[in-house]
Amino acid sequence: MRCARLHVGFLSARIALALLSEKNCPPMTYSLRRSLTVYLLLVFIVAGCSPGSDEGANGSGGPVAPFLDGVFPNRTPSGPGSSDWTIVPAFPNLELSDTLVISANPTDNRLYVGSRNGLIVSFDNQPNADATETFLDLRDRVAVVWDGGFLGLVFHPDFGDPGSPYSKTFYVYYSSHCPLGASRDAPDLEACNDGYPRTSTEGFFGTYLRLSRFEVFEDAIVGDPSTEQVLINIRLYNDSHRGGGMAFRNDGYLYLTIGDQFRFDTAQDIVDTLEGGSLRLAVDVTDNGDGSWSCPAGSHQPRRSFNAGDEISGRYYCIPNDNPWLDINAVNFEEYCSIGHRNPHRLARDPLTDRLWSGEIGDASREEINVIECGNNYGWPFREGLIAGVRPEPSSYLGTLTDPVIDFTRDQAQAIIGGYVYRGSKFPELAGYYLAGDYVTNKVWAIALDENTMTGTKLYLSLIH
Repeated sequence: MRCARLHVGFLSARIALALLSEKNCPPMTYSLRRSLTVYLLLVFIVAGCSPGSDEGANGSGGPVAPFLDGVFPNRTPSGPGSSDWTIVPAFPNLELSDTLVISANPTDNRLYVGSRNGLIVSFDNQPNADATETFLDLRDRVAVVWDGGFLGLVFHPDFGDPGSPYSKTFYVYYSSHCPLGASRDAPDLEACNDGYPRTSTEGFFGTYLRLSRFEVFEDAIVGDPSTEQVLINIRLYNDSHRGGGMAFRNDGYLYLTIGDQFRFDTAQDIVDTLEGGSLRLAVDVTDNGDGSWSCPAGSHQPRRSFNAGDEISGRYYCIPNDNPWLDINAVNFEEYCSIGHRNPHRLARDPLTDRLWSGEIGDASREEINVIECGNNYGWPFREGLIAGVRPEPSSYLGTLTDPVIDFTRDQAQAIIGGYVYRGSKFPELAGYYLAGDYVTNKVWAIALDENTMTGTKLYLSLIH
């Protein structure tokens, strides 16, 4: 029998995987021997098992992204609706708990998995993988707050290139109960507040959202926790909407999404906060060795930044000169690529088109999926999906008001949080579809994008039982 496998990652709105059931539930068995090892990272989608090999249509081709084989199919696609789809476990021999992040680096065939508590492990990207190795342990500084914890990981595009100064570099995004030390370059691990609240809490309670740069040890793909360099450290508020999507595009810039932290209007505020938007940062800086850094061509030093008290920004990165909201008067933050986001929890880059897809959790009426482009305003809080939002529409606003590619009513989905664009060869009927999961309903959807109208159509694929 041939049961071709498609690797798809789904991360949830509320600290879990979209395709799994309740948070912190014990292991259980699904159909097709589905072992719910709590918050499993990847799923296989199995379609039309038939005799033959499970290799790609033209054999194993050159990769176009960490999870894709890039082989051109030898049969005409017939659309996702032409097959029956069933979800089965990707790595049935692994026990992984509270997983929120999955990433890959350009140098090996291993997957790097971050758990909510700050432990990041790696394992061979093979179905029979049965062992993990610790890549980085940040449990001493990660705060497992409500809808928080270890939220993002991405490797520099030059990771592993011996000719690049960034060959050992990767970036993480997490919530922390440890304030910055005197140098403000790293957290003070002796001052961590272990009594921070773990349950839903309003206001500021001594924890932070942090973007940091790390390096691996020499001659080993193991992260060195002592190399942390903080780039952004902002206060964490309320009980949800932290963001955490991270990606590099072909322009070489780092993209990071941050939610509105249940503060609503911060999604339209680029003067006082770094919330409710996607950020675009030039991180290929040169460290001058004296606490300063030089910017790469086409970028400049941040003009507006947090630089007092317990919050900082503008550290060891620069602002691309073509970011949409530059300000020579240093009134607003120039990091923003797009605004008007409620909770853009995950990002996925399409390796063929370089587009960034984001699943976004709605309020009471709609879930939405956006294709993020700089200069766009996605409307929250005065828009929710394709309808009016919870605030009145202002008479003027920044950017180009942009509708989502598609939205979902509450009877269709209740927490669409992200997925991947499929560019493999084993399932040509899925080519170019964005595959997304809903955390609450356990439904899996395929979304096709009309490039002319930038609107999508959705097709229900399967349900995890």
